[in-house]
Amino acid sequence: MHVGHFLSRAALRYPDRPAWLERDLTIPFREAEARVNRLAHALLSLGGQPGDRVAMLLPNGPQGLETILAPMKGGMGVVPMNIRLHPSEHAYMVNDSGAFALIYGEEFSEHLAQVRETLTRVKHFICVGRGGRGDLAYEAVLDGQPETPPDPTIEPDDLAWLFYTSGTTGNPKGAMLTHRNLITMAEQFLLTINPARPGDVLLHAAPITHGSGISIFHHIAVGAASAFPATRAFDPPRIFEAIQRHRATTLFLVPTMINLLLASPDRTRYDLSSLHTIFYGGAPMYVEQLLEAVRTFGPIFVQLFGQGEAPMACTCLPKEEHLAGDDPVKLKRLASAGRETPAVRVRVVDDEDREVPAGQMGEIVARGDLVMKGYWNKPEATADTLRGGWLHTGDIGCLDADGYL
Repeated sequence: MHVGHFLSRAALRYPDRPAWLERDLTIPFREAEARVNRLAHALLSLGGQPGDRVAMLLPNGPQGLETILAPMKGGMGVVPMNIRLHPSEHAYMVNDSGAFALIYGEEFSEHLAQVRETLTRVKHFICVGRGGRGDLAYEAVLDGQPETPPDPTIEPDDLAWLFYTSGTTGNPKGAMLTHRNLITMAEQFLLTINPARPGDVLLHAAPITHGSGISIFHHIAVGAASAFPATRAFDPPRIFEAIQRHRATTLFLVPTMINLLLASPDRTRYDLSSLHTIFYGGAPMYVEQLLEAVRTFGPIFVQLFGQGEAPMACTCLPKEEHLAGDDPVKLKRLASAGRETPAVRVRVVDDEDREVPAGQMGEIVARGDLVMKGYWNKPEATADTLRGGWLHTGDIGCLDADGYL
């Protein structure tokens, strides 16, 4: 089984249920499946082979989700790139990954023009919108392609998502996330962390190239929709409007986004009663701000700790643990990143990789089926980061006697 099967299964079970929602556009699962399959066949017809990579430079939107899923269905890996990076950074990722195709939005034509001559390994440029220089048009590429799923041989440890990390020194490294990694992530969400429900709507207020996008799999598996606000920037009034319009149930946010929502005077103008889950992570959040968020939006918060090498998530602080009241023990736990998730073992080690006692600071390490296969074309960095069978996160922390990080 591969992760693209989630969409095929949803299309069979919920063909008329909304899959993608944007402004006044509704794409049901039947059509979403057909379009993703057509793009997968198109990539194969252009010479793509299982194991090849497809780079993506697209803003949030239905075509972005199609571009994430189609390579996976064709046995290829997708390389989603943060649209806010410099052209030289995008060029590095495209060249380092060896992507044979680049799917980009027309708004990035001038951006890419600055580095296009260096992208010598890209055989096909596919533009969503009006392209130039003889590039292929996205919708034209889909025309005439079969709507049934392709049938390549895909193994659990084959590359699905090449996630480029934002390292503090040197060039970013491509973390190889496999079908096994993504299926494990979806399964542990559905079983324990916070099960999505049929009829849920995941609103992509954060970039789909990161946590928000990688959250789609367990939502698709149960027939939940993905929706997009009418804004490319994080604009609180537009986010509130989209929650109300699409009856959104779920968000993935970083703490700064939560603080912007809290500070917005427009919050009371909209009906936000459909929201039942806000996942947050990516940076620490002060307890005082978190308590204010719970008072404002209710006990709907779930904290996740992970990284590109082991996404969504190594540890979790569930909704019920955000109801701290005046209990000092619960307030202390609210300052933590929660406890290890079912698919991961988490430890804290010293400089010699020896596990340290509870309460002692050290490096956080993790192991399990959520952990990446390794870094793309970087065997030495892979061996160092995964030494002893543990992912060395580079993050410092401690575990208390009850296992809270």
